[in-house]
Amino acid sequence: MPPARLHRSLSPSGSLAGMEDLELHRRLDAVLQQVGRLEQKVDFLFRHLGLEFVDDRPPPNDVEGLLVAGDVVGAVKLFQRKHGVHLLDAKRAVEEIKAKLGV
Repeated sequence: MPPARLHRSLSPSGSLAGMEDLELHRRLDAVLQQVGRLEQKVDFLFRHLGLEFVDDRPPPNDVEGLLVAGDVVGAVKLFQRKHGVHLLDAKRAVEEIKAKLGV
């Protein structure tokens, strides 16, 4: 589904609120199928061009890895433990790291 069609499939307010569960599941399934097809195409291109994908993201057992994985609370707790700082200081530091990572 082209991005324009996906955007138009949202409610007039631009959100998914108010949609029935069945409709949400149908649309989510369609998006997941599209992502699967895109992954297949990217895999084909990598093979065709002789390229290898290298995931250089940090492992999820460090602050950056937890942030990439979407675990902000875990990142704050880990930062606080590793650096022995107060919760608010850890939260501020993690927010700065998060902004630098662009996640």
